[in-house]
Amino acid sequence: MISRNVYGFPFEGEISPEFAPYHDETEFEYALDFAMPYDSPILAALKGIIFGVQQGFEVGGSGKSLDSNFIIIEHENEEYTNYLHLQHRGSLVKVGQEVETGEVIGYTGLSGYMTYPHLHFEVSRFDGDSLITVIPCFKDTKGISYLRSPIKKLKSM
Repeated sequence: MISRNVYGFPFEGEISPEFAPYHDETEFEYALDFAMPYDSPILAALKGIIFGVQQGFEVGGSGKSLDSNFIIIEHENEEYTNYLHLQHRGSLVKVGQEVETGEVIGYTGLSGYMTYPHLHFEVSRFDGDSLITVIPCFKDTKGISYLRSPIKKLKSM
């Protein structure tokens, strides 16, 4: 499934995609990992309302049981964006707050299950009772693209 909304990239600058080896075999099949230095600003990919924030975890690494700091934004068309691996206390937003496209919402960190500094980004929506990831549709200066991990441009318009 492809996202109903068209999103901006959740960072400034060039796309720096990384292979996401664990996404293909999990519920995060269509999530994307973008290599980003620690303390990079994260942007809201589309306007919406902050649905969830977790920022109390300090540890990251290769242990699958590690929890990640995150921000979840609810958007129109019943879609949600999820931004993971944020800094401890790295969120600039609170649940219920409205945000605009391109607004800085937090900073990348090293929380949760990760083996290199990156931003895990996903678009999801409810399919019956379960929340599933969908292929995100992005718009930038070159047009509209659908991306999938490992980062492959599926279609340009």
